Amino acid sequence: MAPRPGASPVTGPTVLQIIPALNAGGAEQTTLDIARAVVADGGRALVASEGGRLEDRLVETGARLVRLPVASKHPYTVLANAVRLAHLIEAENVDIVHARSRAPAWSGLLAARMTGRPFVTTYHGTYRAGSALKRWFNSVMVRGDSVIANSRFIATRIAATYPRARGRIVTIPRGTDMTVFDPEAVAPGRVTAVRESWGLPPERGLSDPAIVLLPGRITRWKGQAVLAEAVARLNALGLRGGADGEFICILAGDAQKNTDYERELRGLIEGLGVGDQIRIVGHCADMPAAYLAADLVLSTSIEPEAFGRVAVEAQAMGRPVIATDHGGSRETVVPHGEDYATGWRIAPDDPDALARALSAALALGPDGRLAMGVLGQLHVRERFALETMCRDTIAIYHALAHARGTRRALAVPGARERVLLVDVGEGGAGLARRAAAIRAAHPESELTVLTSPDRAASAWATAGIDSVWQDGTPGSALGALRLLGRARRHPFHEVYDLTGTRESRGLVQFLGEPRARLELSAEER
Repeated sequence: MAPRPGASPVTGPTVLQIIPALNAGGAEQTTLDIARAVVADGGRALVASEGGRLEDRLVETGARLVRLPVASKHPYTVLANAVRLAHLIEAENVDIVHARSRAPAWSGLLAARMTGRPFVTTYHGTYRAGSALKRWFNSVMVRGDSVIANSRFIATRIAATYPRARGRIVTIPRGTDMTVFDPEAVAPGRVTAVRESWGLPPERGLSDPAIVLLPGRITRWKGQAVLAEAVARLNALGLRGGADGEFICILAGDAQKNTDYERELRGLIEGLGVGDQIRIVGHCADMPAAYLAADLVLSTSIEPEAFGRVAVEAQAMGRPVIATDHGGSRETVVPHGEDYATGWRIAPDDPDALARALSAALALGPDGRLAMGVLGQLHVRERFALETMCRDTIAIYHALAHARGTRRALAVPGARERVLLVDVGEGGAGLARRAAAIRAAHPESELTVLTSPDRAASAWATAGIDSVWQDGTPGSALGALRLLGRARRHPFHEVYDLTGTRESRGLVQFLGEPRARLELSAEER
């Protein structure tokens, strides 16, 4: 597609990212960051998504939103999305397809294979696999030409679960924008607005309670219930929160679809008698100001975080962190007791451990927490800069785009050309005559016939045919994927459609982007 009038010349790759929605979250923010980097690199950024509260910010990066129902896991919707994405890829001349979640990754994989584009995935989650079916569903995330893990923890987990992917795994830690998450960049009025939205006085007083912030969606695995239990433990020890106490806990996040859990959580808080010490304030759109309004930040997930951006963003804003000791937190938080500590790491789902860490952090006082916060800022600047993440991701895009261009432009010296004859549908009689004509035109090539199971035996008996593939795709998504994988491992230089039916044309399109797609005339058939 030609650049729009007035647009800058495109010098970098055109990248299509696919993500279910654009609401708050690490994957969503990374999508925006990479879109901005693609545009800055001279490329074009497209994002296929159902949209969300970050849509306006995406547009500000220079990217274009393509609204599609890519969050759906329904097989028919996944296949329909694949066709839509394939048309988009061709129309926009997309160079790279990059999926950031499992359901849309299946559509992205199919579309990339249909159009012959490189496919990239990023693991933003741990993706539990309790069954063989779930493991297969998750496996789409390792089917890319490059598989990006956002932590060493995730890279190790991928390699252990899918050993064949080892050579394609690249670890690129989540980057933090230090121009956004910078205390000096946050105007005092922004902090005042956040405090007021939390029901706190506009200005912080010297004797005011410390603010303990737990950001994240109101969902069970984020550990809000563990904090409620920990606050009750502190009360039992004589350390009480509330407006006249030593601390106030703020839960900043919305329930989205977890309204049952939110009701359960509110009931637990009231039942424990800590309702005056814990406030559920809803989604916060200004997280830099929120971190600055806090004295201490928690990341209490009871299941491992793939990376855990809250811990890193809080440190960037100079705030100590208490994080659970598993997953990405082991790479992002330097625990108390080690040199240059930036916070505490505690056992997951352990209210007593959290209560002890809270007590220790509050006992440090403002000056002690400030000193720890400075170390956190240095730690993040050194290891988790946004520029590093973007640079390494863009480098992958360039490498894959260059490799695709090289494959398309050059034939391998001495390699035997491979030709596929598609013989499916109702018009497939007379294979021997047509195969002989194609063999005459390609005397040195390897000829493969793709045909239906009932014709396989006669195809093998046809003179000049080197191999036979059986079409397992009719009515079977799994068969289609297997055929795709096989065609990718053994690509063809030319494809002849021998039958000219709707089914055969669909198969030719489905198999990707060979150097030529040739269809015999009615007379030749």
